Amino acid sequence: MISIENFWEKVYAVLRNDHFVVGLILFITFSLLSGDIFSSFILILAISFFTVTFDLGKVLIGKRKHQSIHNSILFKELKKSGFRTEKFGGYLGLTGNIDGRTIQIFYDWKKYAAGTFSFGDIVINIFYEPLIEKYNDFEVKIEVLHGLSDKYYKSRFHRSQQSFDVDRMIVNINYYPRTSHKKVLRKIHESIKIIESENLAPFDIENLKGRFKKQKEEYFFLPNMRLVQEEIERGSIPPSQSPT
Repeated sequence: MISIENFWEKVYAVLRNDHFVVGLILFITFSLLSGDIFSSFILILAISFFTVTFDLGKVLIGKRKHQSIHNSILFKELKKSGFRTEKFGGYLGLTGNIDGRTIQIFYDWKKYAAGTFSFGDIVINIFYEPLIEKYNDFEVKIEVLHGLSDKYYKSRFHRSQQSFDVDRMIVNINYYPRTSHKKVLRKIHESIKIIESENLAPFDIENLKGRFKKQKEEYFFLPNMRLVQEEIERGSIPPSQSPT
């Protein structure tokens, strides 16, 4: 039986859905312009059907590519460079260590980098010691984080994107079949120079102790992507089990 709280949570989730909001706006617009509510409803229903079908197809293809990219020359060469496979539920990426910093690399079909005919990004996470003021209260150094984000901001039309989280620099570059491992490694080293210039200490998530080890067991330091979130929500992997 659904409680009142769960019911309103589901209603709120629907209201926040992009497809619902866009469909509602189009429905109101077409209704006002045509004066025919029924025809407007049918038109919006058809548009919504094709949009949802397209999105589902994109996700299915993206999930397959997330796995199959490990058979590509790009990932094979990265493995030869010292990176190894990391798996967490449906997530399959690469992990390695450069100058004491953990590096994560994976394919994500959700794009942030602007690129013609690029249907996914290569995402690079470069870790630094978490920007935490008080660990007991997990108080983030917001001003430092905002300062980094503002300083290195790139418009959404840029062919690569970079952002900063509490424990990592996130770099998105366009993926094409011709993307080389040299380009990825070059981007990693360029990003490490930025991190070092900001005096952000190296952070190796494979050798953690104390509070950091506990945080890792609670799903910290994982890639921020759909497949990881789905696995955590599914709860099929105990918190004590680390990704391999």
